[in-house]
Amino acid sequence: MPKVRVKDGCTYGAGGKYPAGTVLQVTDAEVVSFGDKLEVLELDVETSPLEESESEATPAAARLAEQEGVDLGGVEGTGTGGKVTKADVQKVVSG
Repeated sequence: MPKVRVKDGCTYGAGGKYPAGTVLQVTDAEVVSFGDKLEVLELDVETSPLEESESEATPAAARLAEQEGVDLGGVEGTGTGGKVTKADVQKVVSG
């Protein structure tokens, strides 16, 4: 997943969650869609076990799981083809 920095004078994410200067990892699709707000720092970032599980989860679910410390391997996916959705992760977080 590409490592990016939010460009000066921009914010990224719902409600401007990530201010200018924030460094984060996003999907290739996000780089294409939001390239005007994101500066690519690295394209080939070493993957962690969480990132390897992301193919089994939607990008939003993977981000929320990472933020909340949820192991995606233990979440039952209700999305298309058994993918873990954001709602699935929210259900685990809320107990």
